[in-house]
Amino acid sequence: MEKQRLEPRITGSIALLFLLLLISSACVKKPNESTLHTPGVYDVSIKVDTMTRWFKAIIPPNYDHSNKHPLLLAFHGGNLSMGYMLNNREDLIQRCEDENWILVFPNGADFDDNRGAAAWNAIHCCNPVRQHNVDDIGFIRKIVDTLSVELNIDAGRIYAIGGSNGGMLIHRIAVELPDIFAAVAENQGTAGGIPSDSSGTRIVANPSRPIPILLIHGMDDSNVRFYGGYSSGNPKRYDISFDESVSIWVNNNGCKTEADTSIVNGLNGRVFILDYKECTDNAAVRAIVIENKGHGWPSLEKSGFDGTNASVDFLKEYSK
Repeated sequence: MEKQRLEPRITGSIALLFLLLLISSACVKKPNESTLHTPGVYDVSIKVDTMTRWFKAIIPPNYDHSNKHPLLLAFHGGNLSMGYMLNNREDLIQRCEDENWILVFPNGADFDDNRGAAAWNAIHCCNPVRQHNVDDIGFIRKIVDTLSVELNIDAGRIYAIGGSNGGMLIHRIAVELPDIFAAVAENQGTAGGIPSDSSGTRIVANPSRPIPILLIHGMDDSNVRFYGGYSSGNPKRYDISFDESVSIWVNNNGCKTEADTSIVNGLNGRVFILDYKECTDNAAVRAIVIENKGHGWPSLEKSGFDGTNASVDFLKEYSK
């Protein structure tokens, strides 16, 4: 395995542990000595083809190398970064600490140092990474392979979550990596459409194996439109509707086409929770629709619905 570059960082909820980590990092370590066994936040670099790619690995305070731990990969939106996720997804960090899960924030490719604002090569979005056919699937495989060597990962409980362009990537992950991931969850994404650099070619997810999936979307989203259409953020890109995205997975997973529906109150309207059941291999599809919500990660503060905890609650129901 290639030598990894590890850089510890401090985050608020386990600051004391990270301070100890920084103190210990001043000591000289043997070349083959792993520091990932120590709770903390690490910047890790790996080589994918000719590119150096980066991700943040967050080892929870109660990590015990003698026990297996679930792994969650969380993907940022377009023009965001792993640093943005670290600073803005404290809810997800805290939930993973509570669950004793290992959390990873991968960084998309920005064609600079690949640590800043970037995008993902998803089903039909986004450029320039899609135009250059950046190997994000290879990157994801290598993250899992790397951490599986360094840490005690529960191979049956590896999950993925993402929002916006990261949510679009979740659909591609579900299509191409069902051998790795036990379940996935996306918000603000879509399973395909017409790329901005295309002359009308429509590209949608084409899965072949069942995988449990959660989809969350706001009805007033204009960036990735709930009813489908051209994006306000990129008027040349056309996205398929939320209903079509859901239908792709209901059909793929062999679910009963009539959903069990429940309704709860959100901050500015209703939240519809649709559960598609009786699926092949118990690979359920859950679709959550939020009234009067635009683009953005669903949170109690902004929409009255906790998308983070709803996603983790869904994911933890499944193992391979």
